[in-house]
Parts: sequence; structure tokens; C-alpha cells
Amino acid sequence: MSDISLQSKKKHSKRILIDNHRGIGRRNRASKQDIHDLVKNMGLQPVLSSIQSLNVDADADADENVKQQTNLTQQPPKEIEFGKKNKEDRRDDVVDVSRRQQLSLKTQLEYARKGHTILPNLLDPSALSCIKQDLIQFSSQRELDAWQQKVEVALKISKSTVQQKYPSLKACQDALMEDSASSGTAKIPFLQHFNTWQKLPSVKQLVCGEALAKSAKELMNVQSVKLYQDSLFHKRAEDGPTPWHSDARMAPFDTSNMITFWIPLDYIPASDEGGTGLMFVNSSHSDFALPFWNQQSLEGVQGGGEYERLDMRYGGDNGIEDHMPMDVGDVSVHSGWTLHSAAGGVGPIGNGADRYALAVTYVDDMAEVREDVIGSDVGHDEDRRSYEGWVKDVEPRCHFEHPLVPTL
Repeated sequence: MSDISLQSKKKHSKRILIDNHRGIGRRNRASKQDIHDLVKNMGLQPVLSSIQSLNVDADADADENVKQQTNLTQQPPKEIEFGKKNKEDRRDDVVDVSRRQQLSLKTQLEYARKGHTILPNLLDPSALSCIKQDLIQFSSQRELDAWQQKVEVALKISKSTVQQKYPSLKACQDALMEDSASSGTAKIPFLQHFNTWQKLPSVKQLVCGEALAKSAKELMNVQSVKLYQDSLFHKRAEDGPTPWHSDARMAPFDTSNMITFWIPLDYIPASDEGGTGLMFVNSSHSDFALPFWNQQSLEGVQGGGEYERLDMRYGGDNGIEDHMPMDVGDVSVHSGWTLHSAAGGVGPIGNGADRYALAVTYVDDMAEVREDVIGSDVGHDEDRRSYEGWVKDVEPRCHFEHPLVPTL
């Protein structure tokens, strides 16, 4: 080897040593901030030292002070209207419906494993009381519409046909009675109203707020979510049970990331005392074999076969679980593919008192709409009224934005 090449090689080796010393040409260790960001992206909360916690709290307080000072120079926020209540009758804390804290690891694991969980004391009861008044007034003005929706689903006819042929409550009830006699199905389980948030500012504030949307992102471990719908469920004392079903089968999306927050607007007693809260089949959201090997009836999952012995399939009494009793402010949460049901309107809650509950459903922001949503026998069209106003505007199998399905 020549002296020139040897000298060149020595210089090259020296340069590598210097570069390595500077951190060039080798893998650097991740900083603490990088690790914290990674943990947060996994849906978990980084553990901070006491000094770090104090610094974070101080920074947060400083940021909040800056926000407050900035807001003073801007226009005042638009006032939220709660029905027809007078301003002096409204509580100042009604606007903040959230009591949300960081979800515990136990809660996240329960949702992941079982497909459902409970978030106790998540929402402010006084705020929900105002929202309930708005919803009762809303539903009483649209009772005929709720009955017509039941006829539309039961008879599989269009909304316009139902409105023409069944223009009254009695006409709708007679049609459902006749259908029940011929099909052997039970009486209706509830009356339902979709997307009340589009009419009621109080509900919009709740469903678009941080308490639910951030919890949805954490439990599904996604970056952002879309509000799919809210549904007001009015279960009357004489109504029948809600059959076993999964929500995602009624939605227009092709996704596994769908989540529903079930918010009772009345106290729900324990199940053995007549409570009509939701009951869940543990881990049914991850049972891919059930729908793959067992055909579902288009009328619902209660169509016989394996669906008639879910208790045995999932371990007897240990396979079915509920979160009753529930106070106003408690919220149960379930995956879109978790099988669930509810008892009929009997017991303490059903003796002369109707039960109202608001279900709020979110999907992963990346969820795509199927191409077979309209005019197909795939799935179940019970929620068709919820999405028919926007689904035709959306191109299937693409990421989309639409004002009626807002990204949060």
C-alpha cells in the first residue's frame, strides 16, 4: 500500500472517530421528551417526577392566564341556549358539562378486553338536567316522527311512503301491531330520535366537547374522531326489551374503531331491581368467528342459532355484565361491535316514569364509508335516517369531511 493511500485511510478513520464523538453516523439515544410523546401517542399518561409535575402545572397555569387575557380582547362567546329557560334560571356551571380526568390504565384495559367500561361521574348532573328538559321538549314535538321511523324500519318502506300512508300516531301503532301479529316480533323497545345536536345547542356543546371526544380518542387509541350521531332513546314503561345487537352493523362505515357513550338522563337502578341500563356480552367485540360462521337475521341478531345462546358461548352468567346502578352523570361506554341489550320498561324506573338516555357515537376520523350503504341488504338500516342526509355526498372508500359528521 502506498504512503498516500495509507495517509488517506488514517485521515478517514480519524474523521469517523470525530463524527462518532459528535453523534454523527450512529444512533442517538431518545430524549425524555421523545419518550413522553411516544407514551402519549399510545394513549397512556407519562409518569412525571414531582419536580416535573410542578413545572408542568406552572406552565399550564401560565398558558391559561394568557388564554384568559387573550379572550378578554375578543368578542364574548355566543351564549348557549337551553330550551326556553330564562337566563336567571340557568346555573353558571351548566356550560361546563365535563368532570373529565385522565382515563386510568385499568379503564383502558377493561374497554380493550371486554369491549365496554364505565366512566363514573363523568358529566355534571345539573348540566344533564337542563339537557334532559331540552330533549323531552324536542321529543314531544316529534313523537309522530319517531313512530313513523319504527314503521319505516319494520315494513322496509321509504320515509315518504310512511308519511303518506301513516300520517297519525294511531295509524303507525296499528301498522306495528299488525306487523307484530304476522311476524311474531315483540312490541317496540323504545322510541328514538337521531342527531338532536343539530337542533339543540345544549346537546351540541356536549357531543362536540372535550369530555366525550377525548375519551373516545384515548379508548380507541386514534389521533382524531368524527361525531357520527347522537340518539335519544325514550323507553316507556310499557315498552319491550331491546334485543341483542351491535351498533356498527347499523352504521355506514367499514371500521373497527367505533365507540358509543350511553348517557342515562335518569337514575338507573340495579338490574335485579328493574334497571333498564345496557347489558353487554363480554369480549364479543373481538369474536370474529360469530359473524363469520353464523348468519345474522336482517331483522336483528336475535334471529336464532348461535345468537340464541350467547350466554353459553361466552361463559354463562359470567359472560354477560352490566354497570347498573347508574347515577345521572355516570356514562357507560361500548365498542361498536360489542353485543348489548336492555330489559323492558318494568320495575321502579317503569312504574309511571319513562326512561330517557342519550347515546353518542364517534368513529375514527380515518373511517371510510362503504359503497353498499344504499339499496343493499348488507347490515341493518335501522339508523338510515341518521346518515341519509349526508352519505350520498361522500365518496366511498375515501377519507372525507362533511359538516354533518364533524371532525373533533
